[in-house]
Amino acid sequence: MRRDRSPSRTPSRFLTPALATPPRRLALFALGLVVLVPIAGSADTIYLKDGTQILECKVTSETAAAVSVRTKVGDMVVPREKIQLIQRTKTVHDTFAEERTRVRDDDVKGLYRLASWCRSTGELREESDQLLTRVLELNENHAGAHQMLGHVRASDGWIVPPPLAVQVRTSGVNGKAATDFSQQLELFLRTRPDVRLVSALDRIDPLDACTMSVAVAVGRKAGTSFYGEKIGRDSVAASLTFQVASPWAGKYPPKVLVAGEVPAGAIDRSAIAIQNALGTNGLSLHKFFDNVIALRAKNIALALREKAKADAKEARDAKKGANATRS
Repeated sequence: MRRDRSPSRTPSRFLTPALATPPRRLALFALGLVVLVPIAGSADTIYLKDGTQILECKVTSETAAAVSVRTKVGDMVVPREKIQLIQRTKTVHDTFAEERTRVRDDDVKGLYRLASWCRSTGELREESDQLLTRVLELNENHAGAHQMLGHVRASDGWIVPPPLAVQVRTSGVNGKAATDFSQQLELFLRTRPDVRLVSALDRIDPLDACTMSVAVAVGRKAGTSFYGEKIGRDSVAASLTFQVASPWAGKYPPKVLVAGEVPAGAIDRSAIAIQNALGTNGLSLHKFFDNVIALRAKNIALALREKAKADAKEARDAKKGANATRS
């Protein structure tokens, strides 16, 4: 079982986020405060001419032809001709940029606190990884940074396991919605260099792989009523339940439920509801995969300890055998 001992990580930057078409915001992204950084305001919203919205994003640059946007699951470019309106407010990206200028590049504690806050937002995964890598450059034995990156403590230092190979098995969805789900999940996971999707687990070390079941349910919901008067439009809701199935996952494996919702009149409403479920629940999904990675690291550490004990016993037995031969 080969393990890379280099802490270097290179997250992907070029992604496509989920689009949602709600008459109002379907999810507000609450930020946790971690000692260092003040809570940011709401993010930008882009209203497209076809009625869809790109929620809680950050406009990073603009030209006459296109607008570049940072979302919870990565970056995208939107043609200017498709945009009706851009509503601008302060985002976590603005807060990060401000706080990063206040933390010295050799301040281990400050960099680690800022990296921890980045993880708590669900949107700044790449920034967090970069900060943690810098922490390890300054202090190669920083346990918190190693653990946050999914590294495993060994007798002679820290080990960087290969990305966890995940084989996804879906139920309850087919056709375009199934294809869309697979594409959106793959794009989301590109923000995580510690996880990769595979079609089969053959010839992969059991501790480097797992099967993940995803139960997808899509259904129509009636609009709300008040004293017999209908005040809300019908919608299509999607719920996705992720659960790990692997021998090392234990009796109660990690599990998470995420949900999304779009107006019933939206084009490709089932697919977009699934996109919305993934796109607006980045923090929950990252926490879920963090738990999976942490559980896997715990099992790798246990396997290393057991192997060390077995090797030590084998060495003792060999020494006894050599002594008996000489005598």
